[in-house]
Amino acid sequence: MKKTLFFLVSALFIFLLFWGGPGSFSSRSMAHAWNLGHVACFAFWVHGLSTMAWFRRAGFAKQLLLATIFSVTMGGAIEVLQGYTHRDPDLFDVGRDLGGGLVALAWVAPRHGKWTMSGRLGLRACGLFLLGICVLPLAGALLDETMARWQFPLLADFENPLELTRWKGDAQFTLDADQAASGRRSLKVSLAPGRYSGIALRYFPGNWLGFTALRFSVFNPAGQPLRLTCRIHDQLHEKAAQEFRDRFNRTLVIAPGWNDISIPLREVAAAPKGRTMDLARLRQVGIFASRLPEPRAIYLDSVRLVR
Repeated sequence: MKKTLFFLVSALFIFLLFWGGPGSFSSRSMAHAWNLGHVACFAFWVHGLSTMAWFRRAGFAKQLLLATIFSVTMGGAIEVLQGYTHRDPDLFDVGRDLGGGLVALAWVAPRHGKWTMSGRLGLRACGLFLLGICVLPLAGALLDETMARWQFPLLADFENPLELTRWKGDAQFTLDADQAASGRRSLKVSLAPGRYSGIALRYFPGNWLGFTALRFSVFNPAGQPLRLTCRIHDQLHEKAAQEFRDRFNRTLVIAPGWNDISIPLREVAAAPKGRTMDLARLRQVGIFASRLPEPRAIYLDSVRLVR
């Protein structure tokens, strides 16, 4: 009965490793929660490994080596095979696999062999510490999602480091205290030469119904104006071919110093050709430069909606 249950649960884990999971419109917390399945799966498998007599007879050092080899080898093989099922291999998943295996080992190893009370408690404390590291991304995402809902209609003011996780892009960006339109910090964005360089707000409350404009402040530290593009699109745009004419694009000329930008949402809604943008399901706000001949920097602050 125990063997049957083990194989049934293992089959379920294998199925979930290759099929299902959060979609492209899922929240960060959902994606991180799903990733914890790797931890649970390999904790379950290493726990099963620990029930074998030959494994129990081995010393802890050998058990640690075996659990590590199993988790890394099996986890790596799964990531390679996932590449054949239109899923992206992820080395961090192998790290989660190893974390799950070691958490299980830390919990079950003291049951066998001669362990002192302090040794058992110390090893299990290490296991809990590893588990905490695995859960940390989910906790951070839940905290920032809660904070984003509480801040709304403020989308970002860069006073909290967690806000950085809302942004993606090929440009480097960091919190900076040298310039600020409001508060103490802004977001310094280092734009690189090339075809495109910029950042995008990816995680935010996407229902903007009832608001009239998107506003933000941009500081240009150079003595020459800088041309930027602001791009906004909705969920339907991501489901379709993502054509240029199916989203909002606006060229912004950023003069030296601080610039206060206001984009009417009625213009955003009317931007796609042949349809109205869904202001209840917005997905991304991008700010980028095109074909820069040399590196430039901007400072972004106080990204907000107004009624």
